[in-house]
Amino acid sequence: MAEARTIFIVMRKDLVKVLQWPLGSVIAQGCHASVAVMQKFRDDERVKTYVSDVESMHKVVLETKNEASLLKMAENLKQNNIPYYLWTEQPENMPTCLATVPIVRSDLGDSLKKYEMRLSKPVDSSSLHMLVYSYLLHNNCGRTAQAFARTCGLATSGRLASSEAPPYLSSIFNCIDKDVSIDVDTRVKSKGKEAVQALKPIEMNGTQNESLPKDAGNNVQCSADTSEVERANKLIDHHIEYLHIRQSICSSIEAGEPKVASDLLSTYFRPVLIPLVSLEGPAVNSLPIRREFNATLLRFRLDTQYYVELVSNNQELDALQFGQRTLWRYPTIFEAWLEHSLGFTAHLPTQPSDAEPIDIGANSNRDDEIVPREELKLKRAEIMQHITDVAALVAYPDPRKSSLAYLLAQERRTELAAVVNSAILDSMQFPCEPALVTLVRQLATTSAYLVGYRSSARSAPVDERPQTRVPWVLDTFVNSDDLPDTLA
Repeated sequence: MAEARTIFIVMRKDLVKVLQWPLGSVIAQGCHASVAVMQKFRDDERVKTYVSDVESMHKVVLETKNEASLLKMAENLKQNNIPYYLWTEQPENMPTCLATVPIVRSDLGDSLKKYEMRLSKPVDSSSLHMLVYSYLLHNNCGRTAQAFARTCGLATSGRLASSEAPPYLSSIFNCIDKDVSIDVDTRVKSKGKEAVQALKPIEMNGTQNESLPKDAGNNVQCSADTSEVERANKLIDHHIEYLHIRQSICSSIEAGEPKVASDLLSTYFRPVLIPLVSLEGPAVNSLPIRREFNATLLRFRLDTQYYVELVSNNQELDALQFGQRTLWRYPTIFEAWLEHSLGFTAHLPTQPSDAEPIDIGANSNRDDEIVPREELKLKRAEIMQHITDVAALVAYPDPRKSSLAYLLAQERRTELAAVVNSAILDSMQFPCEPALVTLVRQLATTSAYLVGYRSSARSAPVDERPQTRVPWVLDTFVNSDDLPDTLA
């Protein structure tokens, strides 16, 4: 039986994927191209034979990546003497589709094969599952995250423990020091006590993790002796355990118990609140390192919130004693840092020399950089003002009716809880924003820009419409002041 003649219709994939054309408009492009090629080559014997049997017409619809690949395909067909029609949509003057005359597949040869004719490679489901799982962990959705991991196959496939998973999901984060004892005040709420007492280090290979060394805070890889499936299940248990600790910390802050949150942080997330010798003895005797600087600011916010909570509970005397004992040490810390940073700036060599360089830390990342002197001055002024404000609360018979009532608002607790949560996630090497959110934002922004461009081109007068489409460039988009209305 003779091979049937076929019209090959090639569509641009980016019309739907990138430019967000409606499906009907894309189908119309194929119709235009197939009708146009039949009309243009109506005297061709292959066309006459094809239309002589309308009940047995064959068409094959293929795809190519974008306009550039479509034009390359057209040139290749021309070089191989295969008649075709390239449809150009007006008034955009945009090539969208091509159609060949009716030919047998063997005549086509390799004319279209090398121009991305296959369907796009499907996205690996495990990658999508890890995006969703990471998002759920990031947003403290513990039960949902655990159920999702068990049902979607992350646990049974072992992919979570493989090298394909991001480090913050495929590693055991070990910042628990089981030798640390927490002295919980009798006023602490019961849920705070349970959070401190019930959460224990997870077990790996039947034994508890070793207590954290003094310089801990690193990620410990799972044992290579266990299978990936077993490790994946332990990772999920580990993720949920630490999620519950984060929830307890944030809940304590929002419930007006920042002291409980500080105790939990010191026990389970030590790198977030690095112990400062200046709070226990003489002033800081070193250069201001970014990691210690950030931890000091976070500890300061927790301490000032604790002072506010004491005032709110009518414990003015305790608040005054705590302020004298703790809060007024922070200006001393910053004064010492400013003094040392001045000496560092003055003696920093400008030319290479044989002298031994100043040791500012083993790592060269941002955590180990020296905080600029101007930033130290700014933060010192801010903490001085904040201490002055919170200290003044005790001067009012009813602080909630004073000009400083905003310090006792629930919003302040919620904001502090969010800051602490972000610091914990950062210490666990989680990204600042879930990857899923970043991808959706990029997709929405790009889609809105492209759709806005196409809509504006269609609505403009014919004589003002561009003759050729200007390719979308990220730098141009980011630096442009003329964003489409869809982004407003």
